[in-house]
Amino acid sequence: SFHLHAASCTAGCWTPDGRLLATVSEDGSLYVWDVWGDAGAAGMLAGGGMQHVVDRTGEDERFRVDGGLFSVAVSPGGALCAVGGAGGMIRVVGLPRFATEASAATGARGQDGKSRAGGAKRAAASSSVGQAGQILASLQAQEESVETIAFSDPPLTLMAAGSVDGTIVLFDAAHSFAVRRKIEEAHDEIGRASCRERV
Repeated sequence: SFHLHAASCTAGCWTPDGRLLATVSEDGSLYVWDVWGDAGAAGMLAGGGMQHVVDRTGEDERFRVDGGLFSVAVSPGGALCAVGGAGGMIRVVGLPRFATEASAATGARGQDGKSRAGGAKRAAASSSVGQAGQILASLQAQEESVETIAFSDPPLTLMAAGSVDGTIVLFDAAHSFAVRRKIEEAHDEIGRASCRERV
């Protein structure tokens, strides 16, 4: 059980490797939890000894979304997560990365194949810090709450955000999250009925 959100938890999603869980709340906070203890073992936890690796709240003016957060998604590579909230606001935050088994083995043995005690653990910790917790982008291309976010599978690099205002915006994650397309709400009853049927 995790208890750092100060209001209702509105959404959550796992990283692709299943090691971390990102959750958002109506209080405007984002926490990324070390559910299985892997991050703690690698020395990646945030301060205070809690079970999380990333903590972002409205106390940081750069991250603040007045009205709360309602959606979260993690990129296919697990390098970042995007959170959406009131007023069409989206924040993109870097995530820690676990070393792959191959890189951990290289860290343990070194390039010459000789053993280095503790090398694997150091490799895991060093390769995963990077941009963890950093705000990588602040976006707003919609007028109302962003209720859902999804990333495309490679080789595409798109992020889609769906809003209560009836729009879907496609951002290009590989090019500074530039807007590639904005799909407007259907303006006739036939269009609305068709959309409802597809949903």
